[in-house]
Amino acid sequence: VTDRPAPPGKPAVEDQNLDSVRLRWAAPTNDGGSPVRNYTVEMCTEKSKTWTKAEVTKQAFITLFNLVPGESYTFRVRADNTFGQSDPSEESEVVFVKDVSRVVEEPKKKEVKVKEQESIDYEKVAKETGPSEYKTIDIHRLPNDLQAKYIIHEELGKGAYGTVYRATEKATGKTWAAKMVQVRPGVKKENVIHEISMMNQLHHEKLLNLHEAFDMGNEMWLIEERLTIGWSNSKEILHSILMLHQVSRSNSKIFVANVGDLIATLSCDVDGVPSPKVQWYKDDKELTVPSMKYDSFYNEGLAELTVKNIVESDAGKYTCRATNDLGSIMTHAKLSVKSDDKKKKKAETSPAVIEKKKDRKTSKVVVVEEMIDMPPNFHHLLQDDEAKIGEPKILVVTNTTLPEPTVEWYHNGEHISINDSNYLRKHDKGRYELHILSVDATDEGKWKAVGKNAFGECESEAKLTVVIPDGQFAPSFGKQLNDVKCSESDILKLEVNIKANPAPEINWFRNESEIEHSQRHRLQFDDGSGNYSLTIIDAYAEDSGEYKCVAKNKIGKAHT
Repeated sequence: VTDRPAPPGKPAVEDQNLDSVRLRWAAPTNDGGSPVRNYTVEMCTEKSKTWTKAEVTKQAFITLFNLVPGESYTFRVRADNTFGQSDPSEESEVVFVKDVSRVVEEPKKKEVKVKEQESIDYEKVAKETGPSEYKTIDIHRLPNDLQAKYIIHEELGKGAYGTVYRATEKATGKTWAAKMVQVRPGVKKENVIHEISMMNQLHHEKLLNLHEAFDMGNEMWLIEERLTIGWSNSKEILHSILMLHQVSRSNSKIFVANVGDLIATLSCDVDGVPSPKVQWYKDDKELTVPSMKYDSFYNEGLAELTVKNIVESDAGKYTCRATNDLGSIMTHAKLSVKSDDKKKKKAETSPAVIEKKKDRKTSKVVVVEEMIDMPPNFHHLLQDDEAKIGEPKILVVTNTTLPEPTVEWYHNGEHISINDSNYLRKHDKGRYELHILSVDATDEGKWKAVGKNAFGECESEAKLTVVIPDGQFAPSFGKQLNDVKCSESDILKLEVNIKANPAPEINWFRNESEIEHSQRHRLQFDDGSGNYSLTIIDAYAEDSGEYKCVAKNKIGKAHT
C-alpha cells in the first residue's frame, strides 16, 4: 500500500549558538512506499502561538539562523513523498535564545582622597610609547587563543559590522582596541579576512596598525592600535577603526541630453560592507524615487538614476549619496540639457575622465559625446569574480549607445539558450543581466556577453571561479554495483553506498532508460547512512540488462 509517510522523529537540539540552533530528527519509520523527498521544519514562538514554516531541507538535520534573542521557540517536522505530506512530528523541547549582550563589569570604586589627582600628559605618553611595530598577519593561520593573550575591558563603540572594546595585552601591559565581528548571515568571514589583507598593506604612521587577529569560530577579533588621546575621543577611535568598510565610489560624470529625449541615465559604481543605502539628489534636494519623473536601480555595485521625458528644467547637479552604518560618501554629475534645434538626438556621454591635482582644489573634466547610430559599447563590463556553489549569481553589462543591441551570453564558448531553465535573462533600459539561479561546479570558466546592433558589435569577458563551501564534496561510491543473477519471480535488490555532501540526487537506469518508482520497482534511500537501493519485485527475464546508478549534487556526479 502506497501512502504519504509517517511523521518523522521528534526534533532534538544538537547545537545552539547565539542566534542559531541546529536540529536533528529520525527519518519516518514508514516512508509510505515512496522515498521521502523533503522535510519541512515548522516553528512556533511563545509569543505568537502560531506555527509557521521555517525551512525546507532534504537532510534529516538543519541549522536555523536569525532567531530573536529573548524569545522561546518550539519546532516540529513534516516529511513528504510523491503521495503527500505527513502529519507533524512530536514537538521539540522549548528552545530559549539567550540575549548575548555583553555585560561590562564596572571597575570597583576607590576611596576619594582630598589630594588632587595628577593630570595625565597624553602627548608625553604617546611619545614614550612610540608607534607600534608593523606586522603582517598570516590570514591562513589565524590563532584562537585570544583569552590567553588579552584582557577584554569595556565597550568603546558599536556598529552593524562590529563592536570595539578596550583590551590589555597580558605580556606587555599595552592597551589596544579589540574589534569583535560576529560571523552571521550578511557578514561573512571572507569579508573580515579581506579587511585583514587590506590592513596588511596599509603600513603608515598616519593609519591605524593591525597588531593581531584571532579566528574564534563564529567571532573574528582584530587587535588594532589604539590612539593614546584620552577617553573623550572614543567615537573618533571607532570611526578610524571602521573606516575601511566605508562605501567607495567611481569618478563623477557629465551627461548631455536633449529636450524631447525619452530618458537620460546617470550611473556610478558603489560598494560597501554592509551594503549601502543609495539616495539621489538634484541641486541638493532629495528626489522621490520611484515616481513619474524618476526611477532608480541598485544591484551588484551599480547605482543608476533614470530621468524620464527630458525638459530644460531637468538640467542641474545630480548627487548620488551612499550610506551604511560605517560612513557616507557622495559623488556628483552634471546633466546638461540642450534644445533640439537641429533635431539631432544624442545619447548620454561616456564617463567623464577626472584628473585631480594634488591640492584637490581644481579638476579638469574631459567629455566625450556619443551619437546615435553607433555600434554597441559596454559601459559596465564583466569582472573576474567568484561564487559559492548553491548560491545565485548575476552577471551584468550595460550599454550607452543607440540603437540598443541584442545581447547573447556564452559559457566556455557555448551559447546559453534562452530556454535553459538554469538561467534567467533580464533587460531594462540598457542594462543586461544573466541570472545563474543556483551555481554549480559546471558554471566555472569563461563567461562572455556579446552585444550586436546594425552598426557593429562589442563584447566583454570574465572568469567565474566556483567556490566549494567547507565540508562539501562530490558523490563517491563506497559500495558499487556488482553483476548478479536471480531466478524468475525472485526479489532482486541492487544496493550502493554513497558518500556526498550535500546529499545526492539518485537516479537508476536499465539499458540507459530511467527507472521510476512503481509497484514493481521500489527506490529506497537513507541520506544519513548513505545507503541507496533498487528493489525489483517478481523479477522476470525482461528485467535482464545493464543497470546503472547515477549520483549527483551541486559539486559533481558519479556513477556505477
